[in-house]
Amino acid sequence: MVNCSISLLTQGFNSALKIAELTGFINSLNVKIDRLNKTELNSGIKHLKNSEITNDIERKKNLCRSSIRVFYKGYE
Repeated sequence: MVNCSISLLTQGFNSALKIAELTGFINSLNVKIDRLNKTELNSGIKHLKNSEITNDIERKKNLCRSSIRVFYKGYE
C-alpha cells in the first residue's frame, strides 16, 4: 500500500513538472531567479565602485562590507 502511494505521488509530481515545463512556468521562474541574481551582483559591484570613489574611510569600509555580504549571500 505504501509503495503504491509513493509511486502515485512520484507520477503526480513528474506530471506536474512536465505540465509546468510545457506551459513555460519553469522557464519564466528560472528567468526571474537569474534576474534577481544579476540584481544582487550589480548591487555588490555598485558598492565596490562607490567605495573606490569615496574619501571617507568609514564609508569605504561599510561599502566594502556591504558588497562582501551581497557576494556571499548565495553561499549561506
